[in-house]
Amino acid sequence: MKKSFKAYLIDVNAETVTLVNVDKVNGHCLTSIYKFLDCSCMTVATQYDNGDAIFVNDEGLLTQNEESKFFEVEGAHQPFIGNGLLMGSDEEGDTQDIKTDFEEFKRKIKFLSIKQIRNKYL
Repeated sequence: MKKSFKAYLIDVNAETVTLVNVDKVNGHCLTSIYKFLDCSCMTVATQYDNGDAIFVNDEGLLTQNEESKFFEVEGAHQPFIGNGLLMGSDEEGDTQDIKTDFEEFKRKIKFLSIKQIRNKYL
């Protein structure tokens, strides 16, 4: 059984997208996901046909403040607050390396401040 998987971290503070390894401990990746997202509750925000999915902090909007940062993904239904993690999965839902091309994915990401979000959506 594979112990780690390739994923893309969307870091809103650094405004970068980087390749990371998500470790699998005791059969799951939750500890690694929570560390990358800096949260204790996550959700799948967007899933692609190839099985890749973006995970985000499920409680991000509850803790937002004037320093909150967001990201948008071209084609997604809404902007997301905080970091994101693009991970791969197989047909059974088990974690695997991502399939999405790195450069293509990076081009689809846009970073936004809370002020930009308010101007654009409110």
